Amino acid sequence: YGDWSSDVCSSDLQALEPVASNAQVARWRIAAALAAEDLDTAAQAARDLSEQDRVDPANAAGLARLQVLQGDLAAARASIEALPADRRAGAALTAVDALFAMQGAERRQAAIELAALAVAVSSDRAETLAAARERLARAMLLAADDQAPVEREIARRVTEELGRIETPTRVQSMAQAEALRRAGRAAEAVEIGRAHV
Repeated sequence: YGDWSSDVCSSDLQALEPVASNAQVARWRIAAALAAEDLDTAAQAARDLSEQDRVDPANAAGLARLQVLQGDLAAARASIEALPADRRAGAALTAVDALFAMQGAERRQAAIELAALAVAVSSDRAETLAAARERLARAMLLAADDQAPVEREIARRVTEELGRIETPTRVQSMAQAEALRRAGRAAEAVEIGRAHV
């Protein structure tokens, strides 16, 4: 028993090395806060990230999701596009999933654009490409359900991408027909619709 303090040198009490970097801690705080739907805490954790940490692929996906939930779609797109190409698809799909839970024409348009981005950067990975195409189709149909405007050029790109699918699902065919209609190609939309009734 006795007084243990005399057995300990002050050098033994030096600060320990941090177990995790500030970037890791911020990433964990962002993830935990988003899981708890606490946007204020997630935003504070995001502010704690350095500029270099913001483009780290491990941080950027959570940051993009936060930006989507905050309604800052331009910042979310910029965060995703700043990632290395092999990380963009996953981050874009995470943002698309967050957008699906939200309402509003601008969000529907952004979901289509980000799903199209995911398709464009995942062409060499079959599983990711299939997931991106499915989300692209779903985004197009959600826009139709909400009567959200979709720019003609974006509708054309959706039509092209969904047209590349060898054996489209019913959802993908319906989305392609909707994209054709919005691209000003109503006759072709009707043909696809008839083929899948």
